[in-house]
Amino acid sequence: MKTLLVFRYLLQPISGVVYLRRHYEFEEISKIQTAFGRVADEAMFQLWRAYRIPNATARLVAFENCLALMNKHPTVLIFEKQQLADQIELLRRQLVIEQFDAKQALTEEMFVKYPRSPVLFKPLVSTLGYCAFYHFTVSDSYESSPQGLRKKFNASLFCCLCYAPNT
Repeated sequence: MKTLLVFRYLLQPISGVVYLRRHYEFEEISKIQTAFGRVADEAMFQLWRAYRIPNATARLVAFENCLALMNKHPTVLIFEKQQLADQIELLRRQLVIEQFDAKQALTEEMFVKYPRSPVLFKPLVSTLGYCAFYHFTVSDSYESSPQGLRKKFNASLFCCLCYAPNT
């Protein structure tokens, strides 16, 4: 079976991967792509798997492993590496914000008056809107600072103003 699969992968790489995905043979896909030196395909496949992890800390570890694989070959997936590094930084900040706000949600008046929704796995614009609403007085040195987020990710002020939540 493996010989037939390897032969099929050599002739039509996509059909071999599709067959393995249908049968959830994820480890076999990784082994075959690594054996044939298809680093970009392997990195994107690991990224595909990482996005399906529901736990935030486990997803962060999977993202970091994927970025490490991409960094082993500096000429491959240059744009995707930068995007993944930004995604890792955003998820790290979201984890810190989520842990801090979960403690504050029971006691702080703002959270009691306006119940919050989780910020994990949200895009940058949603995270900026959340931070602008709940953490507008925080200095730039904190992870939840809207200005700090805007500067770190080079978001325009227009982007922040367009998403200002209604009060």
